[in-house]
Amino acid sequence: MSIELIKPSIVYKDSYISVVQEFKTAGEPFVPWVMELPYQDFEGLLTLLEENERGINLRVGHAPHSSYWLLDTDRKKVVGVSNFRHTLTPYLEKRGGHIGYG
Repeated sequence: MSIELIKPSIVYKDSYISVVQEFKTAGEPFVPWVMELPYQDFEGLLTLLEENERGINLRVGHAPHSSYWLLDTDRKKVVGVSNFRHTLTPYLEKRGGHIGYG
């Protein structure tokens, strides 16, 4: 399997939704937390992720962050989600750190 870290893209919408549903069905917690964001308006989700990367429309207490998807390039399938925080809040200095992944 060849893998690549990519920015979220409409091209892989169905594959991303499949990963989120897989976590939900298995009863797994959504880590990173961005997986819990509603995806019904997928273009809106992508816009929010881009804004959050620039520090815009952040949830209260959240730091700017960049989201990436781990893509199995052979199957063109999203197999993981990562979230990299640009800075840490006091809470994240003790719990969470700079990287969230699932």
